[in-house]
Amino acid sequence: MTSTHGNKKKEVKLGKGGSTGGLATGGVRHVVVFDFDFSLINANSDMWILRRLIPKRAEQVLAQRNEIQWTKLMHKAAGVMHKEGVTPEAMKKKFAEIPFYKEMREAVYRMADQGHKIYILSDANTVYIESILDAFEGLSKCFQHIYSNPAHFDSTGRLHIKPYHSSSHGCKTCPVNLCKSVVLREILAAEGVDLDSKDEKGPRVLYVGDGGNDVCPARVLRKVDVVAARAKYRLDKILTENPADAILSRWANGEEAVTVFREHKFLN
Repeated sequence: MTSTHGNKKKEVKLGKGGSTGGLATGGVRHVVVFDFDFSLINANSDMWILRRLIPKRAEQVLAQRNEIQWTKLMHKAAGVMHKEGVTPEAMKKKFAEIPFYKEMREAVYRMADQGHKIYILSDANTVYIESILDAFEGLSKCFQHIYSNPAHFDSTGRLHIKPYHSSSHGCKTCPVNLCKSVVLREILAAEGVDLDSKDEKGPRVLYVGDGGNDVCPARVLRKVDVVAARAKYRLDKILTENPADAILSRWANGEEAVTVFREHKFLN
């Protein structure tokens, strides 16, 4: 995973994160997949950074959300920030202030130490995600990989954001830039998780999400797997009305999320 530079916040945590020396609950190492915005962190990174760095222009840009596909709009928004004089360094420094439950970070550190394979699957972009993770010592090392819209700074400091899928993903319900169930299936196949297996003793999957684009991957999961949905957000509402096979557990804040992780034995 690509890392970014910046001042890292030191935190008290169990283990150093990213190690596989800890013993997973029940002796089984599971697969944990986090959505990012309002799931791992407590904000929408796309909107949050615009409103902090170009407050006078942010709402003008966001008003176009019904006219321009979101990933394309965020690429355009990055151009506006660049014209307003926002540098990569200023962006990364500001991201260190984004709302992020301490309990959620500590849960990630501990799950990594227990040997679980942890991923991020997000419709944000790689630069924003890496910048936020890199603000906290050892946090980025806890994740096997970030699956998100690829982004990079050019030689002038302008951020470029591209869609994750460069061609049609074939899903009629997901945004054109990313179908999370397509990527989730690839992750689980690589981890040796058989979605046709009903074995409760083997590796299970924990999916942590909040939004409508988390519904598609949630429906891929088995009855032994768990969807940790943010309470009263769209994922929770949709799965409450039309349940998936996976177990649905709700959380509203970092403390409740940790309780869910422990209840389903993904966290000691």
